Amino acid sequence: MLPGTWRIDRRIDDHVLGASGTFTGVARWTPAGDPAVRELAYTERGELAFNGHRGPASRSLSYRARPDGTVDVLFADGRHFYHLDPRPGSWQARHDCGRDVYELSARRLRPGRFEERWRVRGPGKDYEIMTTLVRDATDAEDAVSEPEGRALPGLRSAERRRSEERRGKATRQAPRRRANQETQ
Repeated sequence: MLPGTWRIDRRIDDHVLGASGTFTGVARWTPAGDPAVRELAYTERGELAFNGHRGPASRSLSYRARPDGTVDVLFADGRHFYHLDPRPGSWQARHDCGRDVYELSARRLRPGRFEERWRVRGPGKDYEIMTTLVRDATDAEDAVSEPEGRALPGLRSAERRRSEERRGKATRQAPRRRANQETQ
């Protein structure tokens, strides 16, 4: 599901400041480190427009697969951020940071598109972040045909499995269709 390039559209609503903003850019998941660890490096780069500021913004995370198909998401420095289980097609997570609480709900909308919603609350914080990620159209075929060994276990979506099954069925049916056309 994840390896490759994705477009990001993010909306930020800060209820304390009464301000809203956006982030638009590109995210990329790429295999990282030791293949035995089954980890993807996540980087995003784009432009943040918020509360009078407009400028470049970026962040990096790591997605490390567990044997059970769940995933640990780590900050760039290796600290634990949150744990998720993407297998059902939607997931929730929580990150406690001092007295601040970060709650995530995410869902796969369709193949190549998912959304995340963060709700952040704390003594001086009260904001929501809604992010939509859409796979880059030039990356779509690579994502479906990528060897299973490069994808994180548990991130191989049901849509991808169905797509692979349809391609296999279409390949098996193609000779029959040609034979039927030749006899007509």
